[in-house]
Amino acid sequence: MSRAMRTMFLSLIAALSVSALAGADARADEASAVQLATLMRSELEVVEGAEVIVSLVEVSPATALATHYHPGEEFLYVLEGSGILQQKDKDDVQLRAGDTFKIPLRQVHSAESGGKGMTVLVFRVHEKGQPERILTE
Repeated sequence: MSRAMRTMFLSLIAALSVSALAGADARADEASAVQLATLMRSELEVVEGAEVIVSLVEVSPATALATHYHPGEEFLYVLEGSGILQQKDKDDVQLRAGDTFKIPLRQVHSAESGGKGMTVLVFRVHEKGQPERILTE
């Protein structure tokens, strides 16, 4: 994957996540710290009303993402760096380069990148026509 495509993908992922800190200023800070690029968006033929969204997300070091959920299942592959995924009513999950993880449908979650940041490839099976991310705070 080219550096430009990877950067775009990371930008998209970042855009889907919002700072865990409350308020517009925190969200603005997160937006500048996260790069998200949509690599692919395609309607599924086998499941009516569903689409696939593939994104590359690059999160700057020590960046907290806002608490949110997605109207779809999310599958993560950490390309570089590390972070901690927090999910409502579940234990925190440490993610490192090479790790994969599934976030269930409508699972409320947030994340914080490690000291070197984090680059993640995200594959989502998503309800067509719904917002990509829904903030909970």
